[in-house]
Amino acid sequence: MLALGACPTACAASPAGESGAPPPDDPPPLISAEEAGRHLGGGRVVFVDAREGLLPLAARVPGARHGRWKDFVDPDAPSPSGLLDRDPTRLGARISSLGIGEDTWVIAYGDPGRGWGEEGRFFWMMDAVGHRRTSVIDGGFPAWRAAGLPVARSWVSAVADLPPYPVRPRPEVVETSARIAAALKPGGASAAGPVIVDTRAPDEYAGATPHGERRGGRIPGSRSFWYRRFLGDDGKLRPRGALLAELAESGIVPERRVVAYCTGGVRSGFAFLALRALGFPDVANYDGSFWEWSADPSLPVEGGGRPEDPRSPPGPSTPR
Repeated sequence: MLALGACPTACAASPAGESGAPPPDDPPPLISAEEAGRHLGGGRVVFVDAREGLLPLAARVPGARHGRWKDFVDPDAPSPSGLLDRDPTRLGARISSLGIGEDTWVIAYGDPGRGWGEEGRFFWMMDAVGHRRTSVIDGGFPAWRAAGLPVARSWVSAVADLPPYPVRPRPEVVETSARIAAALKPGGASAAGPVIVDTRAPDEYAGATPHGERRGGRIPGSRSFWYRRFLGDDGKLRPRGALLAELAESGIVPERRVVAYCTGGVRSGFAFLALRALGFPDVANYDGSFWEWSADPSLPVEGGGRPEDPRSPPGPSTPR
């Protein structure tokens, strides 16, 4: 039996008296904090706190389990790396330790104002292993608190007696350096080919290497769309019409396959989430991203030039 540790008095009451509402069969990628709160304490629902650093120690959603993106990275890959663990048994065991089963609705959250889009990376990971019932709280934990929903300061213990989650890889949402490189060769790309989107900050797109990249620059032909452009000042997804117009200006349209990358597949994981929420049907995350790409001297790099978005990011202080 799972034991929830002690929490403040606020956790005792269920929001609007609707705690434990049955989960939807086909949940949307993004949901409001209020909608998530309706399912607090419900069966077949697991909340995952994807934040890093000291943020989860202060307060969290009651019953949430901590799912750091680094816990699911391939331990055999050269460091630094954002590559998702390709061992299905090992990856499945880590996922099931969060209490996630095939019929679980996973509700993940982060802190869009202070994080790197870790909640989007978790959403992408669950899609990549074949789990279709995952949602992310729009606006993250700040939106949860602003809605006056319960908070706690202790974790639910890890689950040790569940079998490994049955990973069913979906390679169509996990891009690789080999496939990107093949598309870059003469005759490999076409007008109907993928749009490669660089979701890093503008200075990184222009050549800066703040996170241990072996080389500066970008994947040749990639379009710059900083992942924070998806977010409003409140940390929530900006209006659909404005985003679709800005994306189209950069040649990023729903009719094309879109491949997102960053440094380690975290910011691009958030872009994957945002594009899915906007209705893009064919999106992939290159989890190796520029850590992997820049470390391979056989892969071409395009450097210099001016980024399409000259704004300078306020971003967090640790690399992703």
